[in-house]
Amino acid sequence: MMKTIIFISIILLANVCASATLEEVYSHEYGVWSIESNDKLSKRVIIHNIITAKDDNIFHIEVVGTEDPQQPWRVTRLKSHLAIKPEVLAPSLISPLSKGKVYPEHFNFEFEAWQKQQIKIICTTELFKCIK
Repeated sequence: MMKTIIFISIILLANVCASATLEEVYSHEYGVWSIESNDKLSKRVIIHNIITAKDDNIFHIEVVGTEDPQQPWRVTRLKSHLAIKPEVLAPSLISPLSKGKVYPEHFNFEFEAWQKQQIKIICTTELFKCIK
């Protein structure tokens, strides 16, 4: 019984600690990834510049969440735009998704505002610290 509990604990810990490598991130051209969620929201990251990110060394992302998996179109935008270093984002990404993009209007508006800033803020610490 004790061996079973330890084994299950190790499996659960491995799933929680799983994160993407940069190679995996760049190879998933759809650019949507699940991230740590909570009881209320299933969260995901949408990478809008997956094709050019290697050259820029910056990901431009949107962070959204859904409360009801049966209604994926009802999203809560946690961050409409965030510029983040690839090596900072990758550890927060859990698994690639084959769907989950949203209309980009909110992202485009915030990205345009970011481009106009004289000093451009780029997340270099940790995804969840930067989206607060």
